Amino acid sequence: GPIFRIDQMTLIVEDGSIVPNANSLISLVNARAMALTLGLTLPVDDTAAETDLINGGRYVNSQEPSFQGARVSADQTMSFPRVGVYKYTFLIADDVVPSDPICAQVEAAAAITSGVNPYPVDNGKEVKLQEVTGSVKREFFESGATASDVEITAATNCLFPITTSATGGGLSSSTFSVGRK
Repeated sequence: GPIFRIDQMTLIVEDGSIVPNANSLISLVNARAMALTLGLTLPVDDTAAETDLINGGRYVNSQEPSFQGARVSADQTMSFPRVGVYKYTFLIADDVVPSDPICAQVEAAAAITSGVNPYPVDNGKEVKLQEVTGSVKREFFESGATASDVEITAATNCLFPITTSATGGGLSSSTFSVGRK
């Protein structure tokens, strides 16, 4: 879908307690502090910054199929909190929103602020040749990204420790042993 540009949107922060209608994992004040720490830019205007944060939250939610575990409640609007999530072999409590999706939301919001649209309406294909002689012939370049392919790399990097991919490489969520010979 398109990026929301609604002037009356307000951040409703999910804090792990299943906040009704939550649309963010972080407050504007905390997001601004994190952005400053990470060297990122959010809009100076609070309403614009909140809108970009809400869309950053939508981006995080769009990555949910790669997350470990499951939502705590069918009623929650954000993809966190979750049950059954391990970060570096440690179980994350199911009433906690870990730092990873919060980082991802701020990274995504900053990317959106800089002009990235994670929800393009086109198929990403660029026209190389179009002929109109009785019927239309179109040839496409292979380089385009589709809406489902648009990735905000910095946000995805933040999310990695809580994805299903992160449980591989010998760091299984069910077994972890350290030994010396």
